[in-house]
Amino acid sequence: MVSERLFEREWAEARETWRTSDPVLYAATPAEPVDRPLMAMPTHFAALANSITHQQVSMAAGRAIGARLLEACGGELSAEAVRSLSDDELRGVGLSRPKVVYVRALADSAIRGELGGLETEADDAVISQLVTLPGIGAWTAGMFLLFHLNRPDVLR
Repeated sequence: MVSERLFEREWAEARETWRTSDPVLYAATPAEPVDRPLMAMPTHFAALANSITHQQVSMAAGRAIGARLLEACGGELSAEAVRSLSDDELRGVGLSRPKVVYVRALADSAIRGELGGLETEADDAVISQLVTLPGIGAWTAGMFLLFHLNRPDVLR
């Protein structure tokens, strides 16, 4: 896990925009960006699979499930490694039955090459593509844009 200051270059401009566009958000944010502990995700698949593991559970539970999934995959959270695991193995790391379906569908999509090139697509195109996958809604797609593709303007 690494700690980084997200959007450090954009922070002052964003806060200045929030001063008038969203005074509540402006008041709730610190003057300087804060350090955020993030697990580095080397691929789009890994970032999205990690997001699925964190859905509707506490941060601690999501991190624990994510760590067990990474271990079950042999230390590399790849689509091929996930597809090699049985449903029982995926359930054993802590994934619910629906999440097993979601990560399998995501793995299939990645193996077909459907996650390639997202970094060059416009935000709306990325969201439109991702929400067609089971278990990925607008919120998860937005978080993917924010935390994996480093696109700071997801609150349009």
